[in-house]
Amino acid sequence: VTSVKLYNGKYTVTISHSDSYKTVITGVDYSYVSDGDKVFTSTPVGYVKEEGAEVAMYSNNSLITGYVIDGGKVVWQN
Repeated sequence: VTSVKLYNGKYTVTISHSDSYKTVITGVDYSYVSDGDKVFTSTPVGYVKEEGAEVAMYSNNSLITGYVIDGGKVVWQN
């Protein structure tokens, strides 16, 4: 976990998977993780009370758009 920041009562959790690839989750009501924590595929990072959380993935700081989240899983689009 690269960072956990609180903005207007909601958390933004950033997870770096490598030097060039990261995931940013915004709109989290309660964060289960802290800066520097290690997480794995099955590790919950937070809790969202209602819809509104967003997940964005970046490669070399460029937004990756070739996927959707379906049932809590990433589905890559061709």
